[in-house]
Amino acid sequence: MLASLEIRNYALIRQLALDFEPGLTVLTGETGAGKSILIEALGLALGGRADSVVIGPDRDESTVTALFRPDTRSPAGLWLEEHGLGEGTECTLRRLVYRDGRPSRAYINGHPVTLQMLGQLSDLLVDLHGQHEHQSLTRRETQMSLIDAFGGLSAEVREIQSHHGALREARLALEAQEKQAAASESESAAIRERLELLASLEPRSGEFERLAESQKRFDHLERIRQGLLGIRKLLAGEEETQRLGCEPLLGRAQKELRPLLSLDPALELLAGRIDEAKSAIAQCEGTLDQYESNIEIDAAQMESIRLRFDRYQELAYRFHMRPEELADALEETRRRAEALATGSGFLEQYRAEAAAAEERYQRAASQLSRDRRKAASRLEEAVNHLLPEFGMPGAQLAVHFEPAPPGPRGLESIRLDFRSHADQPALPLVKIASGGELSRLALALQLASAHAQWVPTLVFDEIDSGIGGRIAERVGLKLRTLAGHRQVFCITHLPQVACQGHHHFRVLKESHHENTRTQVVPLDAESREQEIARMLAGEEVTDAAHRHARELIGRAQKAP
Repeated sequence: MLASLEIRNYALIRQLALDFEPGLTVLTGETGAGKSILIEALGLALGGRADSVVIGPDRDESTVTALFRPDTRSPAGLWLEEHGLGEGTECTLRRLVYRDGRPSRAYINGHPVTLQMLGQLSDLLVDLHGQHEHQSLTRRETQMSLIDAFGGLSAEVREIQSHHGALREARLALEAQEKQAAASESESAAIRERLELLASLEPRSGEFERLAESQKRFDHLERIRQGLLGIRKLLAGEEETQRLGCEPLLGRAQKELRPLLSLDPALELLAGRIDEAKSAIAQCEGTLDQYESNIEIDAAQMESIRLRFDRYQELAYRFHMRPEELADALEETRRRAEALATGSGFLEQYRAEAAAAEERYQRAASQLSRDRRKAASRLEEAVNHLLPEFGMPGAQLAVHFEPAPPGPRGLESIRLDFRSHADQPALPLVKIASGGELSRLALALQLASAHAQWVPTLVFDEIDSGIGGRIAERVGLKLRTLAGHRQVFCITHLPQVACQGHHHFRVLKESHHENTRTQVVPLDAESREQEIARMLAGEEVTDAAHRHARELIGRAQKAP
């Protein structure tokens, strides 16, 4: 609820501090006294348009401060907690306007905030209705919130918001995966070709080095054979230019040495060395035999090795690497191909997740749409039943649904259409010219949805425009009834409405030394009777007017 309002240097108000209580508060006063200035000042604190022309004369700035006491678990209390601007049961909105052209400044609980944030919180604290620019009922988002609150659909709305958030995330993830898949498509084609070529060779680690050695041996095979043949002849003494080979000569040396051993035992060392030389020659011949047997490779095998060696070099040149690296390249290409194939599988998974999120959202949104239409039908019936009591017998409210792109609030937008007479077409509320009609419609809507506990503080400016007598009394009674659920403020010219207030303030215009100021004073029982009598009689207040005022106040006090 609004607990207090402090105004400094705003229009005709030099300084004003008012305290308020729950229930119905009425504000009355003569025409031109400045009743609407209070509403304009409150609207400024709530985030309304700021203009330096509102600053009082001979002053540099204007300040409006509004103190609220929201419940900690109310939408306003939760908003404050969510934005880190307070956790208690008090909330102060403050607005400063400067004459020198500087931008106005806004504060919530002493913290500077943007006008957007101030407006968000204000919409949760106060709803203004009347002939001024801050008429929330004409806004589409407010109209939808009204239907949702009336139908008790807040849980369904939160579910839709959750599903829409999940759907949005799933679509973004799918989009990113599709972009990645598109970017990888050309790479996939290259990887497949590369893998096919490498797999046709199936290179193995160390194989190319062995092939290179074999290829080198093949290239010099004949020369190696001729050289080995010469060595064998030298060892065996088969060269034509050589009379004896190494082995026969060593045999002759042994034969010559044998008789001498008996003459000098020291020659045993020489005999051992000759034996070792003969054994080494025999080993050389064995090595020759083994090597010659190993190089006896048939032509087909030689051709196979040559072809594989050439294929290594061909692929190495194509992929700009050394032949020794082809085996590792094959393994890396296989891993990359598997990763791309896995990514393709992920794409299908993302598509499935997005489709499931879409299905969940559509199912919940369709149910919300059905429930909204049921709530709208009940609201129409309740409001249209009340409108004749407010002096609008031919008036009718209609809730119009329009398809909308899937969003966090569902699949439709809602528009409230209204006609004030039976022979007129229904028009959107924003096109209704009469502020009084709009105020009475707002009152009917608030009464019909009082159980929803929507915005805690309501302000009606001149809701009695164009009515009087019994209808005015009914409007006053309805306002008093509504004040049992909300805090209600009403600016009125009618005594039948004013007498229903739990609290009464009079707005006065005072002049001192050519300075005109607006003052607001709370009325006690006696001064209240005087004010209502003035409203009944005009400038000359008679005893009859006083009796009538007491009668009106007495009947109002007996009301619930």
